[in-house]
Amino acid sequence: MIVKSDDFDRFISRRHENIFIFLFHGTDPGLIHERARATVGRYIQDPNDAFQLVRFYGDDIASQPGILADEAATIGLFGDARAIWIEVGTKSIMDALEYQAQNPPASCKIILEAGNLKPTSPLRKRLDQANFAATVACDSDGPAEVKRLVETMLETHGLTIAPDVKEHLASILGNDRMITRSELEKLCLYALGQGSITHRHITDIMNDAASTALDEAIDTVFVGDRSRIELLSDRVYRDGADVSYIVSSALTHALRLHRMRLELDRGANLETLMARTGIFYARKKIVQSYIGKWSAARLQAAIEVLQVAMTHTRTQNNLSKSTTTRAFWKIAGMVQTSAKS
Repeated sequence: MIVKSDDFDRFISRRHENIFIFLFHGTDPGLIHERARATVGRYIQDPNDAFQLVRFYGDDIASQPGILADEAATIGLFGDARAIWIEVGTKSIMDALEYQAQNPPASCKIILEAGNLKPTSPLRKRLDQANFAATVACDSDGPAEVKRLVETMLETHGLTIAPDVKEHLASILGNDRMITRSELEKLCLYALGQGSITHRHITDIMNDAASTALDEAIDTVFVGDRSRIELLSDRVYRDGADVSYIVSSALTHALRLHRMRLELDRGANLETLMARTGIFYARKKIVQSYIGKWSAARLQAAIEVLQVAMTHTRTQNNLSKSTTTRAFWKIAGMVQTSAKS
């Protein structure tokens, strides 16, 4: 069954014993991860208990489909419900899932965390209409959803915000739920005890030196300057940024560029788009210099590269930096190819 995005909270508030596969997909990796985690927490008592929760990378299951069947059939030491959380990779896991469809597990839920899947993808074709599965699209928050999240998090910290400040804040957030929450948490902690969030708080926190270095590194990728990628990425790592956060930030920017490119192709004005998407003034010139080098198709390809890199950085920590660098080089190479074609 398909669960509408705005109906997810109501859906997950109830237990669905007949559903044992949950598929989360879309363009917002942070929201996908957040909802997958919420679903895991709904069905097991302790996500930190290795007997209750098992995590896999999808490509490992594709290579050994029997692993999933073995884990799904395993009974917990104390009879507790179990969950298997799978980050879908590039290889098909349909054989393993089809076995589960024919042999439903007694007390185990299977949670799939995927990327942006088309309706014709094998996973969605099989699960969208299955009575044993729930599929949930997780696309980037719109202005209304971002404003509600701002209000909720500020209320939790005892802070208020003026309508015009909230409008500005919402305009620079929303492409990734995880990043949005992280940025709002930093903002709230910075303004804690001061009663209200102001424009100055936003400028101080969201335009800090580390963020500027990260923006520069990401812009270098989309400019196509492969020679500087590793140097600038290392500088961001030294500033303390997590590798997954760097990839997620690059993905957020790629999604934003893709939306802008689509609107430009429909005749939209670039200056208007730059203002509406909340790109800081100091960054506008560089973004304007390279967005014309990208087609919507190439940006979609860059998004897919980053989604794969995101999965790898979460599952293979020892290779995360090299994986990120290779992904950035690959995307930068797309610009060079585009410039020749």
